[in-house]
Amino acid sequence: MKINEDIRISRFRLVFPDGQSSIVELQEAKQYAQQYGLDLIEVCEGNDKNLAVCKLGDYGKIQYEKKKKEKKKHQNTGHTLKGMRLNYKTDEHDVARKNNKVREFLCKKYRVNYFLELRHRDRLFVDKAIIKFEGYLANFEDIAVWSKPFVSQSGRGVRISTTISAK
Repeated sequence: MKINEDIRISRFRLVFPDGQSSIVELQEAKQYAQQYGLDLIEVCEGNDKNLAVCKLGDYGKIQYEKKKKEKKKHQNTGHTLKGMRLNYKTDEHDVARKNNKVREFLCKKYRVNYFLELRHRDRLFVDKAIIKFEGYLANFEDIAVWSKPFVSQSGRGVRISTTISAK
């Protein structure tokens, strides 16, 4: 984007602050810019068929708005990953409460990392734990999808995990 003295085009379409436009010479456009106390900004380069387009505006303000748009574009778009940890011996009431929280996350379009930890003697019951874990996942069949549960050995325990995403 060229501004003020960087513009080398002799004739172009000039857009005024009030929205009107006209075809003007470079010197005339610079006079308008001084008159309004604004910058002359090249918006669109011209080619053989079309004239270039310049406008009168506050360059600093335009740069600020551009940065603001960029920042907003890169902001979190709702793909936040939440986590929910359960133990093999977690009481059914507590599991129901945690599942309600997971349901809230899924309704807000968050992804949920859902895992069941087996520690100490519970590590002996991996097969039963997988069945129990799949039973917990069945509560979300109506609103979510997930991958096959993954069993991993970590330190002293075993972790069964999957990532749940809203449909």
